[in-house]
Amino acid sequence: MTAKIRWISILRFAAIPLGLLMGREAALGFGLPAGIILGIVFGFSFWILAAHGRTRFLAERIAESIRAALKKEGISDPVIELQKGRNGFITRVYVIGRRVRQTEIHNWVLDAISEGKLRRYLWVLQIAILDTLEDFPEKRRQMNEQFRRNIENRRG
Repeated sequence: MTAKIRWISILRFAAIPLGLLMGREAALGFGLPAGIILGIVFGFSFWILAAHGRTRFLAERIAESIRAALKKEGISDPVIELQKGRNGFITRVYVIGRRVRQTEIHNWVLDAISEGKLRRYLWVLQIAILDTLEDFPEKRRQMNEQFRRNIENRRG
C-alpha cells in the first residue's frame, strides 16, 4: 500500500513536464502568451488533481482499515468521519448503540492503522460512543469544541 501512496505522490511531479509540453504545443497554435498561460493552468490543474487523488486514496484506506478492525471485533456499523487537516487526517469514529470502552476501540483502530502503515497520515483520532443516531449532531459539536480548545492550548 505504501508503494501506491508513494507512486501517487510522485505522479504529482508529472505536472511540470506535462505543463511545459502543453505550453509548447499551445504556443504553436495560439501564440506564445496563450501557450504560457495554458501550460501554467494545465500544470497547476494536474498538480491539484493528483494531490486530491492522493488525499482521497488515503482517506479510503484509513476508513477501510478502521471498518475492518471494528468489524473483526463485532462492531458492524460505525460512522467514520475523516477531514483533511494541515498535519494529517482528523479522524472521528462514532459507534452507535454498543457498550464498548473507548480505550478498546482506540487500541483496535490504532493497531489496524499501524498495520497498514497509515498512522503517519493520522493527526487526531477521536472516538465517541452514541446511544442513538439522534445524539450525533450534539456529540459532533462537543468534539469540535474539544478539538478547538486543544489546538488553542497548544498554541499558548
